[in-house]
Amino acid sequence: MASTIKLSLGGYTIVFFITLLCLVVLVIGILIYRQIQRLRKNNARKEVNLTAANDVSESCRQNIQAKIQAVGLFKKIHYPKFTDCTMIAEHANTPYVHRMIAFDEVIRDVDRQLEVINPELARRPGQSTYAYLYDIKELALPELQTKFIERLSFLHDASRYRAQFAFGEEELAELRNLLREFVRM
Repeated sequence: MASTIKLSLGGYTIVFFITLLCLVVLVIGILIYRQIQRLRKNNARKEVNLTAANDVSESCRQNIQAKIQAVGLFKKIHYPKFTDCTMIAEHANTPYVHRMIAFDEVIRDVDRQLEVINPELARRPGQSTYAYLYDIKELALPELQTKFIERLSFLHDASRYRAQFAFGEEELAELRNLLREFVRM
């Protein structure tokens, strides 16, 4: 009882399969060509010269560097704060005033202080407090303990994101003690 499959290929079926095969070969050829061109373009890139205005005189370059440093100083001076006098007066009796203070103190005592000491220690955009402190531990402060990092980052993230949990004077006092300990390090 061996059954045989009878394959009937008509003219239209053969034309369809040949067209489909040509289309697949064409698409694969286009993809391979694009990858080759991408590789050539990436290999042909020159290394970027990072010095500011490398084709001008030394005095002009120093003038440009001074202006760049002035922009950095302006950024540090005019960094928005939630805890200036007018903001505290506006939000004095609100339940989130301790959160605002905690957020500003972590930014001031950890981020800005480390950025002033060494600009390479600046926090990357979108980096969590835990990841930032762990990077600081690996790069500059190996004496930071993991438990300390976890508690400080938990309190900072709780002040920023966890509105469902209470963040009052006790948590703010604990955060300030941790920040004092961090500044001593």
